[in-house]
Amino acid sequence: MGDCLHFSLRFNYDNPKHRKIIDTLDGLDKREYASKTSFIITALEQYIDWIALEEAGKKVRESHRLKLGEVVTWVELDETLKSLKAELKSEMYEQFFQYISRSQTQIKQQMVESITNAEAYPEQKATEDSTDIADDLSKYEGVMESVLSWSEDE
Repeated sequence: MGDCLHFSLRFNYDNPKHRKIIDTLDGLDKREYASKTSFIITALEQYIDWIALEEAGKKVRESHRLKLGEVVTWVELDETLKSLKAELKSEMYEQFFQYISRSQTQIKQQMVESITNAEAYPEQKATEDSTDIADDLSKYEGVMESVLSWSEDE
């Protein structure tokens, strides 16, 4: 056996966090982990690698040297997407209400113009209508006589 470093690691049964670790260590599958020490070493290695990865990501983000392929965490991406979604939703509502407001204003203006024109020129409207009808009917002058002549028995 090689040189070993020994130190004490104490857990308090009354502390819920400590109790969780104690229960995990006591319930380890012996086929997967040879000992509690091997489990703790594997867990610490993974945690240290994770910290190194997070630190590398922070350095990349702080340096802003990489334009493409910049390291972004899932949390940052999720927050960015939520922010963009909120901005887009707000912009869509604003555009929709502006459109509705413009449409209502245009409809009101057209109604006012129609009412104003009808009030300002009532005799012109009546004359135009009667002239239009007379012109339309004059096109069909003699049609009835033709129809009746076709239907007569010879």
